[in-house]
Amino acid sequence: MMVNVFINHYRRGKLVEERHVHNSWAERGRQYLSYIISENTPGLGVENRRLKYMSLGIGGTNRSGIVLLAPLAASHSPGNDPRGTAGDVYTRLNLTGSGDGSVPPVTTLEMPARVSGASSPPDDYPDAITNASDVWYIQDPDLYITMLGQEGLAVHAFVDCTTPTSDYIYDVFTQMPISEAGLHLGDIDINQPYEPLVAYVNFGTITLDAESQLEVIWSVRFAP
Repeated sequence: MMVNVFINHYRRGKLVEERHVHNSWAERGRQYLSYIISENTPGLGVENRRLKYMSLGIGGTNRSGIVLLAPLAASHSPGNDPRGTAGDVYTRLNLTGSGDGSVPPVTTLEMPARVSGASSPPDDYPDAITNASDVWYIQDPDLYITMLGQEGLAVHAFVDCTTPTSDYIYDVFTQMPISEAGLHLGDIDINQPYEPLVAYVNFGTITLDAESQLEVIWSVRFAP
């Protein structure tokens, strides 16, 4: 299996952890890839959507136990997503869900984390409609794309938890146990946390704190 997602965790400028993993493509992502490599998609024309956002979450099968403790248990409410998962069932190896319906297909992150904003009680999560300040997605200028020849690209994302207006670490959040990530197209509603992703990956938890910086390089290959 070819590794294509490289995650580097730095503390005080020193590399302390790495995760090298392979993503899976959700149904929306598989459709998108087929449209990208087609010169003209019947009924749709040329595919003009592009990868634009990345999200990080604290759910999935590698979820840390600290998400069940304060303050994360109150602000992120495990098991409160609109599809009714327990918060710790998603894996990149099971995008189709379970046959009995107890685990829905992976179409979003299982437990999205805010880049910045409020620390809302459970009734505001997952809706997030009452907090206009909430930022759920890593985006420009902290995300950019480079081309890998004619057949692919790399999505670069950077998280800085060390500044006064730091990412993920703010207000009551002194730790953020990141364990899942997703790529999104530019047509999502960035004001809502549970927006559809095209690619998903989960990994061994990386616990961010006020000394952390995170670099993600996610390669995507477009080829028939």
